[in-house]
Amino acid sequence: MKILHCITSLDKGGAETHLKDLVIAQKRSKDEILVVYSKGNSYWSKHIRKNGIKTIKLNKNKSTNLILIIVNIIREIIYLRKILKNYKPHILHSHLPKMEIYCWFASLNLNLKLIVTKHLDNFFFDKLKKDKNIILKTLSYLFYI
Repeated sequence: MKILHCITSLDKGGAETHLKDLVIAQKRSKDEILVVYSKGNSYWSKHIRKNGIKTIKLNKNKSTNLILIIVNIIREIIYLRKILKNYKPHILHSHLPKMEIYCWFASLNLNLKLIVTKHLDNFFFDKLKKDKNIILKTLSYLFYI
């Protein structure tokens, strides 16, 4: 079975460690695995690749400019959609809130099974709710899922 896992980062953390253990176990069960992540220092990436699992980082650009952040989000979703079309997984498995949103948009009309593992149960844009910027505040409510 071809499984594509998407996670926000491969830094040290509970969800990331769980993903590392899960994909290694799936690989041992003869599943074909691909891990896609969005940001971070890639702490677990080397360990995952050492076990014969390919990893792809979506975004290599960092910015604090709101326009560039929005452009990068759109680019990452488009890149993820391209990966989905080329890889053709049987299952798309998202981990952590950012990738839940990315996977939902990227998989629209692709007839994929999307599985979401809830590692956190919080409001995705919690920090933005407190922001006085009307654009950020609007985004926080638009993306509430």
